[in-house]
Amino acid sequence: LVRYESNRGAVVREPSRSALEDLYRARLAIELGVVWAAEESALRAGADSGALVGLGASSADGSAEAALTADLEFHAAIVASAGSARLNDAFRALLNELHLYLTVVFAGQGHQAGEPGTSDHERIAVAVGAADRTELVALLAHHIQTEAARAVSTFVSDSEDEASS
Repeated sequence: LVRYESNRGAVVREPSRSALEDLYRARLAIELGVVWAAEESALRAGADSGALVGLGASSADGSAEAALTADLEFHAAIVASAGSARLNDAFRALLNELHLYLTVVFAGQGHQAGEPGTSDHERIAVAVGAADRTELVALLAHHIQTEAARAVSTFVSDSEDEASS
């Protein structure tokens, strides 16, 4: 949402539905690509990262912010299993922007990020632990596409608000 321009400094971009859709497209490509790129042993080790435990604990404390952070950390642990610093950096940058968007999208709605997806995460963790790439790709694709559809359908920009008034 913030970009730096020469001779202008930081410029805050207006959040948009198309940018949110693009974030999810990029996220999907990275996560699914990692499933095929990671060594099997590294993929299995990712299941022991503790990220799922954090996800469950955050859901129990009821904080939307904690749930969102744990959800994104869970997915970051999967990407980390590829063992690529460049992929980790790219994914972290994407997650930082996605986190900002989702905080705006679900602000004041009592939404628990990851709430409907918690059982998805459990199935994903099992597939990661088994290094079942085919199942993992199917589960991740469904989970990310479902979350994207929910976020995009909830997103309303200021300009969309004004147009509907």
